[in-house]
Amino acid sequence: EIGKPVNLGPDENILANTEQAHVTVSMNVVSPWVYKQDTIEKRMEELPLDMACAALNRRLERMTRNENCPFMAAAVEKSELFESASLFTLQVISSPDKWKAAMSAAEQELRRACEFGFSDLEISEIVRSSVNNAELAEQRWETSTCNGMADLLVKEIDGKQVPTAPKEDTRALMAGL
Repeated sequence: EIGKPVNLGPDENILANTEQAHVTVSMNVVSPWVYKQDTIEKRMEELPLDMACAALNRRLERMTRNENCPFMAAAVEKSELFESASLFTLQVISSPDKWKAAMSAAEQELRRACEFGFSDLEISEIVRSSVNNAELAEQRWETSTCNGMADLLVKEIDGKQVPTAPKEDTRALMAGL
């Protein structure tokens, strides 16, 4: 065991490099890491949050098309840190003088998504994209190389995931939708 995080709850990091034309700012919610065996049920349980993250990321990406958007890029993600903490991260990339406005705009969009959710159109777009990606993975599976398979197995096992064929992943996705 690596240890337990000391600071649980919201946290932010500001990494500024004056030699670069942009800064990356992240806000993290840190919670204790809990091992959960990789099962179809676990994957289906996580599916709504995964879909919500994808919908919010698409919304944030669309915001960057507006010339008045204070950030160049923004995204949310959930991740694990060395089996010691679970993280939910909101990250923005902006010019150094706009980082506060950038984080504020992205955080406002996150709050809006939490309070009001997503439109049927946004959700159907994410579902279509997820199903399409699953079908493409099935098609690529037939032409996978030994090296590619070995890399996949190592990655999955290292992440304590159960390696499954894309057809099974598609079946689980469809069951969870």
